[in-house]
Amino acid sequence: MRARLFCRTGEFAGRTHQLMEDTVIGRNTAADVVLHSDLISGRHARIRAERGAFVLEDLGSTNGTWLDGVRVLEPVTLDRLNVITFSGVFDFIFQAEEAARVGKPVTAPAATPTPAARARQKPAAAAADDTPHTHLDLEVFAPLPDLERSGAAGGEPAGGLPGAASGPPTSDDDPSTRGGVSAFGPLPELESAPPERYALEITFPNGHHATFDLAAGRHTLGRSPTCDITVDDPSVSRHHATVTVGTTVVLEDSGSSNGVHLEGRRIREAEIRPGSAFTLGDAVTVKLTLR
Repeated sequence: MRARLFCRTGEFAGRTHQLMEDTVIGRNTAADVVLHSDLISGRHARIRAERGAFVLEDLGSTNGTWLDGVRVLEPVTLDRLNVITFSGVFDFIFQAEEAARVGKPVTAPAATPTPAARARQKPAAAAADDTPHTHLDLEVFAPLPDLERSGAAGGEPAGGLPGAASGPPTSDDDPSTRGGVSAFGPLPELESAPPERYALEITFPNGHHATFDLAAGRHTLGRSPTCDITVDDPSVSRHHATVTVGTTVVLEDSGSSNGVHLEGRRIREAEIRPGSAFTLGDAVTVKLTLR
């Protein structure tokens, strides 16, 4: 039984780790998979083989472990393909060759997705453009069989019912179209509402302003140049917060030192709307607007 963890985006993009029977993930150099980040605990999580399957367990980490958007509070059995998120920031794809469960499986605790997980479920139009595509190992996952057409051998038209005539009905067959005019009249054209487009307006302590457009997906904010939006202020942590745009907009603290404050109170995670203003660190003000 083999499995691996691999990352396609963010700080650890390109990392691939083959998993053993018992694999510890953490910042400590003694861990089997070492993730060098202040957001990762020394011994953060473990993936172990158990009864023909792999089991994910959080080892009491400070910033938590999530499986497919649900926080892991006790050991949970993995499927053949999952997304595992460490500290709410680092997304890794888990892929196993064998996921047969033998004996009594380890079950996940009853939980509901966090607002951030709901926000990451992008609308279909956005997902078609900018959602990363996962490459599946064809040696592990067999292709779906081709659908057979029965028209030539069985005397039935392909894609139809036995005895059904091929092609659209004529005006003689369909009473609603006799005389060339639909009995129901033309269908009205439906107008789809354009998706909302957001931006962040950032005001620094010195009065300087900056505006950043937000596409669908997750955006990191912090002092580090690797962040999507760099906020150069000494009171802001290197990886301070994330703003995720999906069906809703969700603001998350990424384990910052000086916190994220929304409407005067420190938050860990909250849904925000156009007009919402929040503070990073001591005095960097950020406002969500429509553009």
